[in-house]
Amino acid sequence: MNHDLADVLGNFVNRIAKFCTARFGGLVPDKGDYGPLEAETTSALDQRLVTLTRLMEAMDFRKSATELRSMWVLGNEYLQKAEPWMKMKTDPVSAGVSIRYALNLALAFAALAQPFIPDTAAKISRALAGNETSLPWPTSIADILAQLTPGAAIGVPDVLFAKIEDTQVAEWAERFGGIAS
Repeated sequence: MNHDLADVLGNFVNRIAKFCTARFGGLVPDKGDYGPLEAETTSALDQRLVTLTRLMEAMDFRKSATELRSMWVLGNEYLQKAEPWMKMKTDPVSAGVSIRYALNLALAFAALAQPFIPDTAAKISRALAGNETSLPWPTSIADILAQLTPGAAIGVPDVLFAKIEDTQVAEWAERFGGIAS
């Protein structure tokens, strides 16, 4: 999996988990209801989920991975629009709604990522839900937006994707016969 694109997931998960820890005491925010931005994002993700599921069933893994990464991008775009870090000053309930939604999205993304990056999916699940059991493949994003109990404790996951150093690339190229670039 492309390292830069995998960072999309790592940045998403770490941003929201760290923000929740700093601003909500590491507890899933419990006030407020999802609104139009969450509905719009859920609808867009549900459309992608249909495509992703179809591609996975067809065992077209390269296109599946691309579709999955596009879902992670939508999650990051949601955070850009929701701006919980800005709303925290004037509307902490709205900021909490955004963080609760994003935390639940992170668990959904972990479930969808299991076939590709099972260890990372387990790290996310362990940090956010307190377990690393296999997460069920969702049939709709809307159905899984209440996975985390409001008021439940979450943690910040360990580094999801370690940086690959140039020395490692050279070592692996020599070891496995590849060409270092």
